Amino acid sequence: MHDFMLFLHLIGVAVWFGSLIMAAVLLTQMKKQAGEAEAKIVRTVIRVFNTLSHPAAFLVLISGFGMLGTDGGHDGKGMPFWLTYMSYVGTIVVLLSMAVLSILGSKVVAKKPVEGEPSFRKDKLSTFLTVELVVIGLILSILLILSYRF
Repeated sequence: MHDFMLFLHLIGVAVWFGSLIMAAVLLTQMKKQAGEAEAKIVRTVIRVFNTLSHPAAFLVLISGFGMLGTDGGHDGKGMPFWLTYMSYVGTIVVLLSMAVLSILGSKVVAKKPVEGEPSFRKDKLSTFLTVELVVIGLILSILLILSYRF
């Protein structure tokens, strides 16, 4: 069961991290332009990002808890630092990224654009991209700690 949870966990991390990178790259390019066609692309990118990212992040969370539950224990020594870091920081990153990025994503694209103005807000898009890059950095820090098993 632990191996199956690990497989789901790795698939979830790959899709979640990949969707973050995909959205960051595409939206960075779209930020430079502000036409109606670009607004449709921004809207589509954010919708696809939410469709891929949130279920994958939830899968990471559930499979991570499942692996912690099926762990054989550590002979009364407590969890090692890398596992503690991954479980606590990982949980916080997953939950906050799902909540904050979905809220910010809905604010990027205007519901009813004003005539003559772009139908997405560049200031909100910059905030969305900044939060995305912070989440990517936190995921990379978790992967670094995990790789060296401090």
